[in-house]
Amino acid sequence: MNHNELSFNQLCGRLVADPETITTAGGKTLLKFAMAYKTMRSSDSEGSHTSFIEVEAWGKIVEIYQPLLRKGLQVVVNGELVQRRWKNKEGQRREKFILVASAITITDPAFRPVTQAA
Repeated sequence: MNHNELSFNQLCGRLVADPETITTAGGKTLLKFAMAYKTMRSSDSEGSHTSFIEVEAWGKIVEIYQPLLRKGLQVVVNGELVQRRWKNKEGQRREKFILVASAITITDPAFRPVTQAA
């Protein structure tokens, strides 16, 4: 695959903390959270392994899901896997992958949305 092509992924996991809402200098709202998900090892003897990834959501997704998402909730996130690169204060190169959400689905069987009393 060409590195300029978009890569869409789907991960199912649980939020490891309550999401953080950030308003950018340009006035856009960002919803950030970390998610734990299980991966299968190539060898049957190794079993599954828990991995973690940061998720970012923008636009309508923030409006819809910001009041619903909380620590421990099981979700499926569809989105683009993006590599971020930067230099820290010491000038060392750093990088990480972030899943930029195009859709979020709450799949937790225990999920009950909070409703306003009439």
